[in-house]
Amino acid sequence: MDETDHSRAPIRFASAASTNIAYQVFGSGPPTMVSIPPMAQNIEHCWGWPGIRTMLDRFGSFCRFVHFDKRGTGASDRTCSCPKSTSGSTTCVR
Repeated sequence: MDETDHSRAPIRFASAASTNIAYQVFGSGPPTMVSIPPMAQNIEHCWGWPGIRTMLDRFGSFCRFVHFDKRGTGASDRTCSCPKSTSGSTTCVR
């Protein structure tokens, strides 16, 4: 298993519908896997949870993994309301 510390991957920001969305990319692919969180999360703080860290490190060992904070959560801009469904989140992925 890859012993890289994926938590050190930089947090970047992408503009989506005039909002800055925080995201993090780590690991190497192909394949590339994009994770759409089911609820609010914070990509900085999720590394502090042992079970989540193990899961993310495992993904990073075999693919390029992209995860992000939804609008209004985590390090993303809070200038708009949180999406009420995953359809609002897919705009961020495009």
